[in-house]
Amino acid sequence: PLALGLVMQVAGYLLQLQFIAMLSLPLTLAGAVLFLHGKALWQIIKFPVLFLAFAAPIPGIVLSGLSSWIQAASTTGASQLMLSLGYPIHQTGNMLEIPGMTLEVAEVCSGFRKLFALIAFASVYGYMFPIGRLRRAALVIAAVPIALLANVVRIGGLVAVASAGGLKALHIAHDLAEVCVLVIAFFLFLGVGRLMGCRTVRFSL
Repeated sequence: PLALGLVMQVAGYLLQLQFIAMLSLPLTLAGAVLFLHGKALWQIIKFPVLFLAFAAPIPGIVLSGLSSWIQAASTTGASQLMLSLGYPIHQTGNMLEIPGMTLEVAEVCSGFRKLFALIAFASVYGYMFPIGRLRRAALVIAAVPIALLANVVRIGGLVAVASAGGLKALHIAHDLAEVCVLVIAFFLFLGVGRLMGCRTVRFSL
């Protein structure tokens, strides 16, 4: 891992690929720990070292594809939610038309950042409990529908606000809705965690 990490660092620098350069950090640290101190220390610190991979910027081609999918799924989900609640709404791509106003679910509002943050949180949360690798993986996978549901609720709530109070009310509610939905997603995730056995925190390995 040490040699591979150093090679990736050089390659990332020469090719100006920040993703590869950043991923070289956990590999280099892992190799250094294994070389200098052996497997015993590595077993203790491997999670925080590997967690550094979340700091790596996602490649544009991957980011674009995932963000577009979440954007489309969130728009469709919010449209169906509000239609089921009786709101007059028409979807055209990522545009939601309501009486007197057209709302765009922009890429920045797609929910990808919430998804990535929730996946990172799921990794830490699963590590805190002695639940086994399969359940930890299930927690990470559960972050996807939870983040998507949270974003659908946020967009639907903004549609309701815009329908009732117009553009001014929408601007006021926009940032507040982001905070509220993050709280909702957090508690949904805690509920899923408890169902998977996340009850007693482990304090030692």
